[in-house]
This record gives sequence, structure tokens and C-alpha cells, in this order.
Amino acid sequence: MTRLHIDVETHSQIDLRKVGSSRYAQDPSTDVTCVCWAVDDGPVRRWIPSTNPKPPVELMSVALSVLSEDTVEVHAWNAKFEHDIWVYILAPRYGIALPAPNQWHCTMAQASYWGLPAKLEVAGPALGIPFNLQKYATAHRLMLQMSRPRGWARKLGYAGVIAVPVWWHKTDPDKLQRLVEYCEQDVEAERAIHDATSALPGFERNIWLLDQRMNHRGIAVDIEFAETMRSLAAAATFDLNREMRTLTQGQVTSITQVNKLLPFVQSHGMPGLKDLRKETIESLADPEGDVAEQALALRRDGAKTSVAKLDAMLAAVEPDNRLRGSLRYYGTRTGRWSGAGGARVQLHNLPRGTLKNPLEACQDIIDGQSPDYLRKFHGRLLDVVSSCLRGCFVASPGKTLVAGDFSQIEARMLAWLAGQDDVLKIFADGHDIYTYDANKLGSTNRQLGKTFRLGAGYGTGVAKIIAIARGYGVALSVTQAQNNIWKWRSDNPKILELWADLDRGVRRMVMARPGTQRMISSRIGAARTTGGVALILPSARWLIYRNARIEVDPDDGRDSLVYDGINPYTNQWGAIRTWGSKLAADVTQGSARDIMATALFYLANVGLDPLLSVHDEIIAEIDEADGAEGLKVMLNVMKEVPLWATGLPVEAAGWYGPRYHKA
Repeated sequence: MTRLHIDVETHSQIDLRKVGSSRYAQDPSTDVTCVCWAVDDGPVRRWIPSTNPKPPVELMSVALSVLSEDTVEVHAWNAKFEHDIWVYILAPRYGIALPAPNQWHCTMAQASYWGLPAKLEVAGPALGIPFNLQKYATAHRLMLQMSRPRGWARKLGYAGVIAVPVWWHKTDPDKLQRLVEYCEQDVEAERAIHDATSALPGFERNIWLLDQRMNHRGIAVDIEFAETMRSLAAAATFDLNREMRTLTQGQVTSITQVNKLLPFVQSHGMPGLKDLRKETIESLADPEGDVAEQALALRRDGAKTSVAKLDAMLAAVEPDNRLRGSLRYYGTRTGRWSGAGGARVQLHNLPRGTLKNPLEACQDIIDGQSPDYLRKFHGRLLDVVSSCLRGCFVASPGKTLVAGDFSQIEARMLAWLAGQDDVLKIFADGHDIYTYDANKLGSTNRQLGKTFRLGAGYGTGVAKIIAIARGYGVALSVTQAQNNIWKWRSDNPKILELWADLDRGVRRMVMARPGTQRMISSRIGAARTTGGVALILPSARWLIYRNARIEVDPDDGRDSLVYDGINPYTNQWGAIRTWGSKLAADVTQGSARDIMATALFYLANVGLDPLLSVHDEIIAEIDEADGAEGLKVMLNVMKEVPLWATGLPVEAAGWYGPRYHKA
């Protein structure tokens, strides 16, 4: 099998970061600046179309070989970009034969599976591969600069004087040479990472291919509705700014005025607040609290109506009115999908909304009802906009969307992994686990039960529990939160045993010989590798903890479990502390993801091809007349428990219709 390692640099009048690779590749102004490649372990070659429009013989020879799918594999870092450029530019403009979908291999996906960062310049050093980060950063900035026009020249055309782009690669040979060297370095680095890691296991390879098909299908966007929503989002932001001015008595006039809002909040009871990042203010914002808490709530709510979300959506929509490339395979370290695939539209970050009937509000918007009408019959414009954002996504003409959502999958999975049989019985009998938890805590408030089932199961502390409860409309004092945490833990002893088993088991594996494997709990195994420790999920998938080790915590002097990974707060590669309850969260979310992946795989096999996977929800598109039957098939497939999860009480619910919404 011949391996073609390839990297492509391009230039365009549009911004790749704003529109995604599929929309970018289709733009008439987009073209190839240079292509660098290597065959197997051979030298890296280069091709610059602006100096030699005819592709080199070696590249054409290998490309022709792709017509025989059993002879060539095409490898790239973030292969979707190279794939899209090949589909829309290299094949039609330069006559280079297009590889079949199953010939593509993504080294970024492979690296992510094995616990490495999704950035080439970070993954290499994480593996010990020599990499000049300073030189790379300089070259990366050069690449971004050369991807856009250097300037514009005036030219006389048939329609009069027109502006034409002046390109860097045609006017600055020195910069072009440095860009080509950067492209060559990327090929070398991608090949080195490929060689230093194993290929995706068979099932994961199939899931990646399925992910690529979902990204290629995309989902239709109601352009007119989205443009109307953008106007409403601007009006909702105006409302929030007005509320902020009133609340602060004119000291802060906009939710975006960080330089004024932060001092205001600090002077009104929060002197220790350091910044206004989402993760910082989430637990402090309270629309019913004091002035500072209300101001933070307005700031937080502003993200729900951001005009930027709709601007990004409209910018990334392709000529056939579909949005593509919005999923990222292995977007989290536990393997779950995330948003921010090709197009920068965060489908995984859309607000849930608060309206009981968002489709009714969507219809009022379609019917042209005024903002005042929407405020009168549906409430705050903020809530209307956030609840209706999903409504921008629709079925194609003659089709219907079918959506299924796994019910409380993480709560079920955690109880199953731990062997908490009383909780499993509640699920199996069809009773509501949140009401059960509330009753065990001496309350009839279902939201209280939900707070602790979703929070306490992963060892959440008092402050976070209070914040979670506040989000569900439950007010807890510190004493109440602490007492309920103790009570919940005493009622769920098997879950605490799982925490202890995982913590103890991983510590032992850190000290074991490479190659050692053993079970560390009733359903979780572990392996010692040369690069760290892996937790082996019931599905047999490995969760990798690179360079897992035990270090003394400088804060408390205790021995702590540490591994190398991407810090979720700093987004930087470095040491991350972990412990039993955090490991329980990893294996639970990872195993729930494997239930999702299995369902996606089987749905595709029965002809119900998925479009999206959003958290615990699957969305597909089928013929309009088959909606009811399609939903029945989808839910039956989702409820089918794989052999490795025997005894797990899986449940799912769903809907079908022309417009996406949160049921």
C-alpha cells in the first residue's frame, strides 16, 4: 500500500476561518499556492502552480493510482481541508484524479484518538518530535498573510474600472519560498506523527468515515429566516444594553463594555473577580440576585443572542443553502463530537432556550410578526431568539428531519459502570430518576434531584453544586448543599467505590511495567503503555492519559495523579491533575459516546443516514412521507444495546418535522 502524505497552501479573497473549508474551496477566487507531498518515506516534493501550471509527473502518477483503491492511501493533517481543495480545485482545474472517500486518512484524528493535541505544532513536540515552535509560528503568520490579497490594483475592464487582487506569491518570491518551506515542514511533521502513532482501530476508522459523510451532507439553512433572526438578535441585544444602562444607572451602557463592567461588578460586592470569561461568571450570574449578579447575568445572556452566531451561519452557507463541516470527530478527549469542524458555526453551543413552544414562535417570526408582538406573546426577545436559533436549520424540500435524543444517558451509564443496582432498577422500571433523587434528599422538587444526579455523581463540590442548582431555579445555602452532597453520596455507595477503584487502579498502573493490562473495576480495565496509561472502556476503546505520573501537589503536599493534555481553561498543552471522580466522569462520558457512535453506525447501515450528532441527539433527513416510520426505526436502533453494554437501561425519545428544535 502506497502512502501519499500531502499538504496544500491556498489563497483566496474570502477568509477560510469564517466560512469553513467546503464553502472556501468552492469560491471562484480560491486557488492553490503550493502543494507539498511525500510518497511513503521518500523525500518531500513541491509544486507551485503559478510557476508551472502542469502538475509534476510523480504527483500525477500517484494520483492516477488512486483509481485503484487498494493501492494508495492519502494522509493529511485535518484531511477534510485537503479533501475539499482536491474535490473543488485540484481535480476540476488541474486534472488530478480524485481519491475515493475511503482512501483518505486524517492524522489529526489519529493523534486525537491517542490522546494528543489537535494542533500539528503541539502534537509533534508532545511526541518528542523536533519542532522549532518559534520558526513555525513565524511561518504560520506568513501563511495567513499570503492567503489573502496583498492589495488591489485598478484595471480597465468591459464594465469600466475594476479592482483586481494583487497576490503575495506572484509579487514576493522570497515570501513564496518561505511559504513552500513551511508547507514542506508540515508534510514532514504530519508523516512523523503518523509514524509515531498507531492507525485508528477498525471500528473507529469506520466512525471517522461516517463523520466525514455527515460533514459532507451538511444540513439545510432557511436563509430568509436566519436573516430575520439576525435582525431580532440585534433588537434583543439592544434590549439587554438598555437593561444594563438602567441597572448600572448609566455607568455601563453595553454588555460588551468589559473595561467598564468589570470595575462596576468589583465595586458592587465582587472585588476579587478577575475577568468576565464565560466560565468565570457562570456560577456568579443570577438574574434574581444583587446588582452585580444581575449585571453578570445580562453579560452571560448576551452570548445567547449574539449576532455573530447568525453572521457566521450565513457566511458559511454554501450555494445549495446547506451548512457543511460543522462536526469535529474526537472533539473532546473522551471521544465525543464537538462543534467547530470546518465551518465556524457552533451547533454544539446553541442555547437550549426557555420557550415551551419554540416552533410556534418560529412560525410567528416567519409570518412577519413584529418584535413588540413577539415580546407580548412569547416573553423577552432574548428568550425568543435563543429558543429559535435551532429553527434556522430545516429539512430539504420534500424531506423531513428525524431526531432522537438519548434520555439521561450519562446518569444511566454512571450507575451501570458502578453497579449501582437500585438506580438501574429505577431506570429499568421507567420511573423518573430525578424525582427519586429529590425524594431521597427529603424534597419533592424534581430540579433538586436533577442537580445532584448530574453534579454529585462526578464529585462536584459545594460552590459548583450551588451554581448548578441556581441554573435549575433552585436556591441552596452552603449548609444545604454540603448536607445534600453527603446524603447523596451515602445513598450511592457504589458510585463512590467506582471513584476509589479508578483512582487506586490508575495509580498502580503508573508504577506497572509497560505492556501490563488488568481490570481495575468491574467494567473498566487499564493498560500501561510506553507513553502513559490507558483506561479500557467496556467497548474496548482506550482513553489515553499521556505521560501519566504521580507528582506532589504544591498546594497541599499530597501525591497527585497528573497527565499531559489540553487544559480546558487555558487551551494549552501541559500538566493536568486528575482523581477518582474526574476519571469516573471520563469513563462515563466516553462510554456514553460509544453508545452514540454505535447508534450512528447502525443507523447508517439501515439507510437512515445521520446529518448531525449534537451532544446526545442524532438528526437525520428522510423523505417527508416516511417521517413517522423513520422515527420509529431511529428510536428502535438507539435503544438497541450493544453486547458490551448488556444490562444498561437505554431509553430515547424524539420527533420528526420540517424545522430543527429542542423538544
